[in-house]
Amino acid sequence: MRSVAAAITGVFAFVFGVSILGELLPRWWQDHVFDYMLLDAAGTITNTNASSALAPATAVLVVAVRMAVLLAVTWALLERRDA
Repeated sequence: MRSVAAAITGVFAFVFGVSILGELLPRWWQDHVFDYMLLDAAGTITNTNASSALAPATAVLVVAVRMAVLLAVTWALLERRDA
């Protein structure tokens, strides 16, 4: 994925496509797994009045772990390809 357009498309497909296609998965997945998706966790952090399955502290932890994993993968790919 050296192309900038392919990288941007991949990010949008991963962030939004999983949530959109999640409606096709079984109900248990929709009720339990999708609360841990990035957009749902971020919504829990920013909207304190909403009823969510995640506590705000858990949502912050979910977002922090996802960002740490993203940075670690990015660093590893840059070291392997460009160094």
